[in-house]
Amino acid sequence: MRAKEIITEIPLPPSWDKESMSDKTSFKLRLKYALDRAERIGTGSSRVAFIIPYEGRNTVLKVAKNRKGLAQNEAEVDVLEDRYIQQLQITIPLIDYYNGDKVTWVHTEYAEPATEKQLCDMMKCVSLNMMSKYAQYLGNPSGLNSEHIRSTLDNIIKIHGKKFTEDEVEIFHEYSNKLAILILYSLDYSDFDNPKNWGIYQGRPVLVDLGYTEYVRSNFY
Repeated sequence: MRAKEIITEIPLPPSWDKESMSDKTSFKLRLKYALDRAERIGTGSSRVAFIIPYEGRNTVLKVAKNRKGLAQNEAEVDVLEDRYIQQLQITIPLIDYYNGDKVTWVHTEYAEPATEKQLCDMMKCVSLNMMSKYAQYLGNPSGLNSEHIRSTLDNIIKIHGKKFTEDEVEIFHEYSNKLAILILYSLDYSDFDNPKNWGIYQGRPVLVDLGYTEYVRSNFY
């Protein structure tokens, strides 16, 4: 089946008042405006996610509900707009965002929710925690070589008591490397552990929540 074309630069629904979602409106009024018009699918400590239908398919709008949410939106846009990260196909595609003084909302493609088992079946990991910790190891640029990396991978697999084929190890290593690159972009590897931060988009696992950076953690926790 042919993959659906990624939507780019689609505005909010035409019936929405754009000023009501701008940075000139309060957090409370912005959220109320979105809640009155869209289905809420998730609420975190800093953002609320909504389903926005578009031509028979779903997209996702994330609206900041405090200063931390604004910082997460900005951090997420920085990652999702990066051309190199886009080529890795490990993150949900960005559609649009509020490009004002403050990033009040971020609009992305929609990924189907997935369990940890579904994700690990695709990425050939025993657990997301195992893969994120290995990615953290790969993301440490000091003193590593291919022999050290392979030895560490072998030890991780032995500790978890599961046998993998060579092809499965390569798939696991490929995804771990992609996550290691995201760690180099200041994303916190602990966010990769949570299945709620993942989804399945066009048949592949992708991260759908990317706002938790070192800056956000240091300044808003």
